[in-house]
Amino acid sequence: RGLITILAWPTLSFVTESRPHTDEVRSLVFAADGRLFSGSWDKSIVVHSILPGSDVDLSARLHTELKNGLKSVRAVIDDKVSAVAVADARLPVLVVKGALAQSIGINAGSLTETMNLPAPAGMQVAKVAHGKSVSFKGLTLTDIDVAICDVCVPNDVQAALGQQVLDRVEIANDDSTKELLFTVKPGVKGVKSTAQFTLSQLTHVTFEASVNDLSISADGSVLGVAFSQEKGQRTRDVYEREKRKEVEPVRDWDCGARVDSKSLEILEKFHGHHGVVATAGISPDGKHLVTGGWDKLLIVQGAPEMKPTEFGWALRRARFSKDGRSLIVAAWTPQNPLNDHQSDPSAVIYEVVYGGDTKVIEPR
Repeated sequence: RGLITILAWPTLSFVTESRPHTDEVRSLVFAADGRLFSGSWDKSIVVHSILPGSDVDLSARLHTELKNGLKSVRAVIDDKVSAVAVADARLPVLVVKGALAQSIGINAGSLTETMNLPAPAGMQVAKVAHGKSVSFKGLTLTDIDVAICDVCVPNDVQAALGQQVLDRVEIANDDSTKELLFTVKPGVKGVKSTAQFTLSQLTHVTFEASVNDLSISADGSVLGVAFSQEKGQRTRDVYEREKRKEVEPVRDWDCGARVDSKSLEILEKFHGHHGVVATAGISPDGKHLVTGGWDKLLIVQGAPEMKPTEFGWALRRARFSKDGRSLIVAAWTPQNPLNDHQSDPSAVIYEVVYGGDTKVIEPR
């Protein structure tokens, strides 16, 4: 749904997010100078910079899934374990199942304080731990009480957000994106945000075709872009046409391109594929482009003396190594009829040779 999320490395903790696109984001690539490029099926490429946040964002936008008829979200308990949780205003505090309590280091046997909680079979006595936290992406609520009760939490989820949590946040539905927006209520204490950075748009350009893949040269000056005139979505109709061995027509925007990374102007367009171009790998020097498509072809663009290489299945990704001396190509491979987890190799590595005496070398 067009959402980009930035995580810290290597902890993978939430940093910030933005929704610059209106359809699936199909490719992301960082330049060495920190710019982030995103390409989408909404036919656009957006260039971002990551900037320190001037305002602390005390909200979180959370994807939801239905569990037993209730909307569930992901929460991180006590900065340790991610859990599936639902809201339940009947409960006074955050309630977790016993297995989750053990995962976050709560020893129920050492707890002495208890409270009564409503459950399907009547009131239940539950052990209580104090001074914990619950996080929703970059939004963290501190000084939370946690009660342990397996029968108080619905099946298929691990935690229930009780009134102590709900008193601090306002929850709004966004049905268009199947998300819940958690926003801290005014004057609430015990809240902090880790979203200390923001994604700022530098350039946003819309093309005449869907963007399926992005790669970038070593100096960050040139993008390799894979376009398709129709959305690069592998539907049942696509599989049926492939089974019938129908050849897709040659369309102007089923192509690869070298694109200037600052202006996003197309420097060169390359054709040769029938149907969707799924991948475009740019060489480190930004001069050479290799494209792969659903027509099972790998094409070294701008080198007419080199015949396309045919694979046994639709190509997924092509990338040069950092020094430009190797090219790795990945393909979809179907399961074989025996279903014994054996299939054709899904990736091969080629040695790349530059110069007047260029020749094709078999993959290793």
